[in-house]
Amino acid sequence: MDVLEKQILLVQAEILAKDIASKGFLGIATAGAKFVLIKAAFAGVKGAIASFADGTDNAPSEFVAGEAVRELIKLNTGQLVMANSATHFKGNEFKGATVYTNQETEKIIHGASSKNNFNFDTSELRNSMHRVEKAIENKPVMIYDKEYRPIGKKTNSHREIYINRLRYE
Repeated sequence: MDVLEKQILLVQAEILAKDIASKGFLGIATAGAKFVLIKAAFAGVKGAIASFADGTDNAPSEFVAGEAVRELIKLNTGQLVMANSATHFKGNEFKGATVYTNQETEKIIHGASSKNNFNFDTSELRNSMHRVEKAIENKPVMIYDKEYRPIGKKTNSHREIYINRLRYE
């Protein structure tokens, strides 16, 4: 939001220069009125979109995170999202999320405990890894002869050889 505000200031300077060039002294007054309207509109937008440099345990469904530094966001589903730069988040999946400060984020990333004693629940990760391991073990592997022709397949410790494809030399 701060970057956007600076860009708006540059646009305001352009407006002032154009108004003075086209209207003279009266241009200063009209440019001033435009500045007030732009400033009020920007303040309304800035206030409407929450920002959590200090972190929060209950984010609204629309907010900005990672304004100046990276911030970790933990959704109610347990999913983690990293904002490495100013990022606009919008949607029901973000409502009630926890936004960690940069300091907390860095501690979490580097394995230290934060003030909230944040711990990653690794049980789901272990279960997922176990399912992947089982899927790999159960995946059939083809058996080839010297000429790279398939002659069978192997699954775990079970081998199936296709007799009709064997050639004795």
